[in-house]
Amino acid sequence: MKRLMTLALALMLVFSLTACVNREEPADYPEDFRFYLEWDVGGDSTYDSETGKLVKQKSASKVEDYTTTFFLSDEQKAELFALISDMEPETYPDNYNPIDGETIPAMNIVLSVTYNGKTKTITCGGVALVGKADGIAGEKFMAVYNRIVGMIMQSAEWKQLPDYEKHYM
Repeated sequence: MKRLMTLALALMLVFSLTACVNREEPADYPEDFRFYLEWDVGGDSTYDSETGKLVKQKSASKVEDYTTTFFLSDEQKAELFALISDMEPETYPDNYNPIDGETIPAMNIVLSVTYNGKTKTITCGGVALVGKADGIAGEKFMAVYNRIVGMIMQSAEWKQLPDYEKHYM
């Protein structure tokens, strides 16, 4: 009887300890998920999520001073994947303008997304700096763009880069 009680207690201890083990949850995005974003007036800023290469200003006289490495967290990747997959990039034309209107200067955006073995690149030239998104597709595209740029600009890595050499007014 004493052996049975000892065995029962030992099993309860083993089961309770295995329940407390911190298991790594699977990522909420495909293993091959990555994107490249080029944005700003003239497409002067770039970010590659695969390499982490972040360039604040390609046109700077010393571009190396405006270049750093920034990797997204798994939570950020999951959030962006949810937004991007909801956008359904494969349904967008290769050349697209998400904003209804014109401004001078205008912005260029290039978003290239890879997941589930497929890559889609959407090139947006002459995008108005202000204006209303052109329909639901424009709203979704701009939500993805704004969230990616927001994450980048809120990062310590971005904030440590020097101010722009050129500002567009």
